[in-house]
Amino acid sequence: MKRVDFFFARIDLNVIDHPKAFMAGVDGFGLWAWSVCYCRKHLTDGDIPMAAVRAALNGPDNEGLTERLIDCGLWSKKDEKTIRVINYKAKNETRDQVVEKRKTQRNKKKNQRIVARLSPEDIEGTPQGTDPPCPSTCPPSCPPTAGISISEEESEENPLEAEAAALGIEVRELEYKLAYERGIVAGKGGRYVLSVEHIGWLNELLPAFARSDRSDRFGKRLRGDELLQWIAFEAEHFARWLAAKSEKDISVYSSFGPKGFRKYLNEAVSLEQRAS
Repeated sequence: MKRVDFFFARIDLNVIDHPKAFMAGVDGFGLWAWSVCYCRKHLTDGDIPMAAVRAALNGPDNEGLTERLIDCGLWSKKDEKTIRVINYKAKNETRDQVVEKRKTQRNKKKNQRIVARLSPEDIEGTPQGTDPPCPSTCPPSCPPTAGISISEEESEENPLEAEAAALGIEVRELEYKLAYERGIVAGKGGRYVLSVEHIGWLNELLPAFARSDRSDRFGKRLRGDELLQWIAFEAEHFARWLAAKSEKDISVYSSFGPKGFRKYLNEAVSLEQRAS
């Protein structure tokens, strides 16, 4: 069964009676609550790109909600492109804390699987604080005195390796696939599965569009978690935009597929360049 991570953002219930909430108003407070959830989901430690705020508002901030939240002390302006949620880390876990917790949970589960493979005879007499011995089913090539190493460096397993091997793709390609599927589902709802045959389209567009900015002189390429966040974020807004279109338009954009996603990104870049 595929593992699912559940994320929860923490918002103090007392905030509904706080003067800052009254100053923000219902619409402003809703945007602030969205911002807390955004930071928790993407593990940004309280920082939000202005592009994400505009996407949440479905366009320009004509009502001045951003300035209202800054004035009442719920947001601050980190720089021209970034908003910061004030005191986010006072109530919510930081990125480092979440990563460390996941590592601990992975190691715990791994150790449980190791122990599950052992027979009672293997476990009996093992000194406390030491690794359990090899299972009775260990192959003859295994040295008799060798124990099972449960250190992360020696036995860390990527849970996606088996799934990627079954699909005949690399682990990084599976990560791209899952991030794209998450974004499309978040944008249009329902269910979406990216065909393995179409992963090539996704691979091809990433070097061109997954950059730190989209100016005429492209910025640094995104990698690692930043790249996966970019894929999910852009795919979500592509799906949200396309879901409001006609069936004919949806077909033109390959029914939410990467080929249509590339067409959408190309048009978005053209609009930005014309606007500048």
